[in-house]
Amino acid sequence: MLLQEDGWRVAMTGTIAFYDARGERLHTIYTGATPEYGKEKFHTKFRREVERVKEAYPDVPYIGLGDGAADNWSYLKPMTDQQTLDFYHASEYVGKAAVVMFKGKGAKNKEQREAWLGDQLHQLKHKRGAASRLLSLLDDFVSTTLLNNAEDAKTMMATITYLQNQKGRMNYAYSVERNWPIGSGVTEAACKTLIKHRLCKSGSRWKDDGALAVLSIRALRLTSGRWQEFWRNIDQYGCPRLLA
Repeated sequence: MLLQEDGWRVAMTGTIAFYDARGERLHTIYTGATPEYGKEKFHTKFRREVERVKEAYPDVPYIGLGDGAADNWSYLKPMTDQQTLDFYHASEYVGKAAVVMFKGKGAKNKEQREAWLGDQLHQLKHKRGAASRLLSLLDDFVSTTLLNNAEDAKTMMATITYLQNQKGRMNYAYSVERNWPIGSGVTEAACKTLIKHRLCKSGSRWKDDGALAVLSIRALRLTSGRWQEFWRNIDQYGCPRLLA
């Protein structure tokens, strides 16, 4: 988002989603924060939300979902029972490797690539140990294939490194068997619905206080029941800050 004094800066958002035993999403809490150096304000706000949920539901599994950023995992690990790499981020990397492995302009190459990719992603999603088997397959390809194109070699090594670093968070079959979520699409969507649609309109330039007020109101409106709860609290307790 564009700030009046600091130019373009990165805002933050996160979600807490509730699922039933069938894997259907029941409710979502939306949180967000205006740009800051470091993420302490956002982390504090989000941690408070998680603590409230855990007080109400202490005996359910908590899954931390995110992309491959290391700071996501160091933050989520103390609050969650399992950390899961967003399946679609993993899929993107495997897809890039497939392009290199089946490089060619012919229709046959494209068909082979799509068939291989579909099979690997299916296994990754439904078969235990698939991440390790996929890594072995990619390692074998790199060790037995002469890659003359430097970009192709770079793509393959980046994919292998990424998947190797995330392998412990790619137990998708285990999660699917339990109807647990494996995708962070709810949070990805919140980037648009909570932040982009309002705070990144053409010509918009924000001061932090104004952006924070709008962001807070949008989070209240997007989280089912929070808007009504907010006004009930105002009716009951007043607003000391405005009265002061």
